[in-house]
Amino acid sequence: MRPWFFFALILALICPVFAFCEPDGRLERCEPYRASVSRLLRENGISEDYFYLMAAESGCRELAKSSKGAIGFWQMMPATGRHHGCNDLHDLDCATRAAASYLKDLSTRFRGDDIIAAYNMGGHNLARNGRTAEAMGLIAAFKKLKRQGKERDMLVLIEGNIAAGKSTICEALQGHHFPEPLIGFLPLYYDDPCRWGYAMQMTVLTHRYRQWKLAQAICLNDAKADCLLDRSLFFDHCFARMVHKQRNMTDLEYQSYVDLHSVLQEQIYFPDICLWLRCKPETCLERLKTRSRSCEAGVPLEYLAALDAEYEDAMQTFSSKCPVVEIDAEKDSWNVLSQCQRAIAQRREAINDTWPRWKGGL
Repeated sequence: MRPWFFFALILALICPVFAFCEPDGRLERCEPYRASVSRLLRENGISEDYFYLMAAESGCRELAKSSKGAIGFWQMMPATGRHHGCNDLHDLDCATRAAASYLKDLSTRFRGDDIIAAYNMGGHNLARNGRTAEAMGLIAAFKKLKRQGKERDMLVLIEGNIAAGKSTICEALQGHHFPEPLIGFLPLYYDDPCRWGYAMQMTVLTHRYRQWKLAQAICLNDAKADCLLDRSLFFDHCFARMVHKQRNMTDLEYQSYVDLHSVLQEQIYFPDICLWLRCKPETCLERLKTRSRSCEAGVPLEYLAALDAEYEDAMQTFSSKCPVVEIDAEKDSWNVLSQCQRAIAQRREAINDTWPRWKGGL
């Protein structure tokens, strides 16, 4: 017989025993259980990421059983399950609570990957003998599944001056695109800014709030793709300040806007990443002339320069709550797209396990 035959035979014998030998597809099988398992882990003070441990251990098979006698969704030994309050490890809720209790206990003695190793081989064995090959395989499978799971639902904000290229980038990136809302007040505002300044800003603000809540809900319910937002409520005040400074909004109207902006912002989460398209006001003006939108025909360079300064100030505060990556938008569109893709990929690798981390006002 050829050597490859023996190798294939060994894999065929071993992989049914260890669920983490399975090919990709476990996440799809586990998806129906994600919401309930994540909720139970949260309620028991354990990171939702341990959902991927269950996926790695059993492939979410209720009747899974190892050669050592570990059973059920979480592949626990019956004695360990009873010790942590579960007599039926085939019951998902009961087994998840027991697994959370066990993981919480292990986390008082171990850190990082050693928690998973201890879950697999027992804390005493780990402390005495170190990680086994089986435990290391489980850790690798857990990380792979976690990375695959995390790749689906980032909330990405694209910000920048007028004509910096936000819409072009949002359309080029793969994901759910939420374009800047088209407001009927905009032509009226450009025609008579003093009359329509307050009405336009309040309308834009509420539209941005509804749009962000929708994108947020999609992400929190497993969007299976990034949500990409062209502008947001977070930087809407940059435009409101401009309107106020130009005396197209009274002090009383501006304070009314600020109060509502503060209340609405407290109801939403910050994005996973903000891509700030940096572009000189002179370049933005040239692009405005090129795209020839009638309502933008009268936008002067001074306005773009002042708006750029507003963004500078706002980003200083915003960057303390959310990762902000500056993108050189002076480059050609392919270069800008490449910068954005690289920034998103790097953020995905380092994404905070407890997203959304921040909520509330700046």
